[in-house]
Amino acid sequence: MKIINILLPLIGCLIGFYIAFNFKSKDLKLILAFSGALLISLIVTDILPVLYLQTPFTPGPWIMIGILLQIILEFFSKGAEHGHSHSTTNQNQSFIILGSICFHAFLEGIPINKFETLSWGLFIHKIPVAMVVYFIFKKVNGSVKYKLLCLGAFSIATPLGAIISYKLPLFEDLLYPLTAVVVGMLLHIGTTILFESSEGHKFNLQKIFSIVAAILIAAII
Repeated sequence: MKIINILLPLIGCLIGFYIAFNFKSKDLKLILAFSGALLISLIVTDILPVLYLQTPFTPGPWIMIGILLQIILEFFSKGAEHGHSHSTTNQNQSFIILGSICFHAFLEGIPINKFETLSWGLFIHKIPVAMVVYFIFKKVNGSVKYKLLCLGAFSIATPLGAIISYKLPLFEDLLYPLTAVVVGMLLHIGTTILFESSEGHKFNLQKIFSIVAAILIAAII
């Protein structure tokens, strides 16, 4: 287990919080398009080939379970995983959102030890998502301590998933099924980001360049 792979998603969260706190910008379209393309590229080039080489394991049904699971989670998270910022002042509602995105983030960490390049994709992915999480909890009627605890819980969820999956033999036995589930979740998020990152599903040149750059970077790492 490489420490850098564990830390990259955490660093991405901290960068996202820093940007949201200092610049107050909610225009995430370019970085969302970049992160979505990077995630899909890493899945297609690095993860899916390995999963489909495992016999007698069949990843297809598990991938579909992941897609369905992500759809269910977004019912509670309001789409925060792919850049939707639905403001709420209700502390109970914010806790439900937190539980959903933390569960998603925890699962994301499980494949990191096997598929190290995924940590770079999650590093980029966490920046806009952390910004959205910051904007959500900024308006919640709660103490500063409560808000900081929520942001901290989200930040460590993915590293925690990676550490626990490395330490517990149970996760080693379930590595490929859980990885396929995560693939389904990330494919749903990545494709949703790309389709929603432009008005009328039309891409301008900046978005095209960001997507091409993400594909090239995925090929390099």
